[in-house]
Amino acid sequence: MKHLSFLVVSLAIFLPRPAFAAEYTVPSLGTFLEPARDLVTENIRVLQESALPDGRVLLEVAADLRNLDTGQWADIGANMLSAIEAGLVRTFGNAIAHTYEAGLELAVNGLATSSETIGIIVAAGDLAAARAEILAGTVLYTTAETVSGAFVTVASQLPLENIRIVGETVLADGRILIQCAADVRNATAEALRKVTLSFLTAAGTVAYQVANAAIPFSGNLNANAVATPTGALYVSVAPTDLDSVRSNILSGALLQTYGTELWVFSLPPAGIDDATAQAWRPPAESGPLGATTLVFTNKTTLLASLQPGDLLVEDPAIHRLAPPVLGNSANPFESEPKVLSNYLPFEVTAVSEVEGEVRVTGRQRTLLDVLRSATFAQDSKDFYGNPFRDPYNPTIENTYTDAEELERKRLAYEIEEEAPHDGRLADLKGMAAIPWHFNDTFISEKVKLSGELLFRSSGLRFEVKIRDFQLQRAVTRIDAGAVLNVVVECEAGEDTSDKPEEKKSKELFRIDDIPAITFNVGGVPVSLQPVLSSKPVWRPACPPGSRCRSRAPSPWAWKWALTARG
Repeated sequence: MKHLSFLVVSLAIFLPRPAFAAEYTVPSLGTFLEPARDLVTENIRVLQESALPDGRVLLEVAADLRNLDTGQWADIGANMLSAIEAGLVRTFGNAIAHTYEAGLELAVNGLATSSETIGIIVAAGDLAAARAEILAGTVLYTTAETVSGAFVTVASQLPLENIRIVGETVLADGRILIQCAADVRNATAEALRKVTLSFLTAAGTVAYQVANAAIPFSGNLNANAVATPTGALYVSVAPTDLDSVRSNILSGALLQTYGTELWVFSLPPAGIDDATAQAWRPPAESGPLGATTLVFTNKTTLLASLQPGDLLVEDPAIHRLAPPVLGNSANPFESEPKVLSNYLPFEVTAVSEVEGEVRVTGRQRTLLDVLRSATFAQDSKDFYGNPFRDPYNPTIENTYTDAEELERKRLAYEIEEEAPHDGRLADLKGMAAIPWHFNDTFISEKVKLSGELLFRSSGLRFEVKIRDFQLQRAVTRIDAGAVLNVVVECEAGEDTSDKPEEKKSKELFRIDDIPAITFNVGGVPVSLQPVLSSKPVWRPACPPGSRCRSRAPSPWAWKWALTARG
């Protein structure tokens, strides 16, 4: 397996910058980033250290968050994700999950026990009432799954036993951290493969709070601003790791920021809903001076509220549109009919109603006309809901006959008609392993190759950063793998060491039918299609009559190129 990594930066856009543009954001239009590199922690402090009943140490951590750039952020916070993954610290969850391996399920009448605890915070004045509700099981809820796949929620089939409060710790703000647990009896008629004990914070009369696994903040964080926390992060640490963990917390090494960077528009964005998308009647009509009119068969709620100056976009939280059609711009007669997403973003200049139809007139704008600030970081898997697999990462030896390909295309078409983002399409419309055969291919006058290549790719990622209506960064990344078997033959001696590259190399293949994938960039569906090409370059002298066979040939170099069109 030969793994290849590519970085393509191929965008250069020169557009006039709008002057004194207003700023519009929508909570649902943004990109969640973790880590959020434009956000940094400062004024980090450990509020208090306390001994816990299990011998570990409770750390209460707080910090401020600074926005180093001009982007606008929501849902911000800071956690210790890497430290949790490494097992250096533990957080306090609101559930205890028991998962059993095959053959080791919880038998009928068996008891699910655990050393884990649930961590809940209450005000000191509510402590007595909280104790009573916990020990009575009022705020505890159990679910389970049987070996046959049935879901169990009936309390009498999952009775709680040995409900206990393991510890009570006074926090820096005077509230109490309660650690509680309970055992669960399997009173069903079938073995269980999963049992979950959950704490229902809204089920009691007391105001319960789950112990934060991240430093919390409220509100949005504007350009170059600083946010102060609304609470603390609670983690437990083994005494042997305490000094190291404390030091790395205070230095910021263990804290990771996250948040949703909102997309900032110069016009008020209006997300197209399903009813409006269904009402669109293609094709769009062209008008004078570059105007375009979108015709809708009936008035929807969105169309009734639309005003001149609004900006039609795709809002995935409202409705996901069919991806744009990738046509041959040099020859429009070969292009497929455009879909609604091909016209976005669309600035509305007039809305009228004629004989029951709604006519929306305006102009298609470029992103850099209307998008003041945004960052996008999306993966190929983001396009599909619960994808069956990464659409760019097939099993490398998996190939299909012509009949199988036709059947897969038929099934994909039927599914896509109903749900364009169905997770099954990640496989049916995704990439399949591509076998490439070449026989007696001369890369120079006397050096020839024969062999085969099985190619796959994976991890397609698209990143864009826009600031002040200008493109600051745009990259497409993809990791690819190939299995290569080659036979090299030299019928007569040849020394290629002093020859120019074009005399000792040849493009061996170009794969331009890799499936396109669609990303939402600034409210606009954008389709990208990778194109891969490669050529071998023969470097040394070639003895006459020589022949070699290799999976990883060293006498030559392979040059790979990946571009994205869309």
